[in-house]
Amino acid sequence: MSKETKTCWRDVPVCPSAEEIKAEYEADVVVAGLGYSGIAVARAAAEAGLKVVAIEKMPRDRYASLGAQVGHINSRFLLDRGIAPVDPLDLFNEMMLRGGNRANPRLVMRYCRNCGEAFDWFTQPFTEEQVAQLSILFDPPGKQFTGELGGQHFWVGTVMFPFMGMGGDFELTQACLANIDAAQAAGAEIRFGTEAVQLEKTDGRVTALFARGEEGLIRIAAKKAVVLATGDFSANSIPMP
Repeated sequence: MSKETKTCWRDVPVCPSAEEIKAEYEADVVVAGLGYSGIAVARAAAEAGLKVVAIEKMPRDRYASLGAQVGHINSRFLLDRGIAPVDPLDLFNEMMLRGGNRANPRLVMRYCRNCGEAFDWFTQPFTEEQVAQLSILFDPPGKQFTGELGGQHFWVGTVMFPFMGMGGDFELTQACLANIDAAQAAGAEIRFGTEAVQLEKTDGRVTALFARGEEGLIRIAAKKAVVLATGDFSANSIPMP
């Protein structure tokens, strides 16, 4: 008898039976959810040479992301357009102050130090024509607002993507799809129209993901990691009493 103890968790504590599973797959990294975080994981892992399977609940032809702005500092994109560099420590102190020192300082500092490089990496799959559609908020020529107002410090560093057809057609949805295509080009297997169902744990470690798509229920085993990037619960349906 195996020493391994397998359990599943979400709403029910019982793993699907072998008869319910229509197909099984294996990868180094399994990613559930292809929003901004999931896309970054899938693409970075694939570019690092890992075998990646990434699933997304929305079909590709109806895929959409929310938002139009990406705030950051010190990207090559900003510096090449004359935006002054920012000391990451200054931004860190401001963010911790505004958050009442309740944020995780290690994560905040990692953001302050790496957000510019991360933005440049995110834009690598874009064409020159697509990049030309991006603008910088609060950067009218000669009228950049930086400094202090009401005790808060401000810097120019928010990149605006076209939104609802205003300013072009390269919205953040298209930017996400460009990065998904880049992940796929790097070797990631992308499965749209596939919904995460529950996780499998082996000896306290998450080792597989059950998902449902065109094939029915499938199991995807992960040698290294299962990454949940499925968003929060704010859009979940809430049963009424």
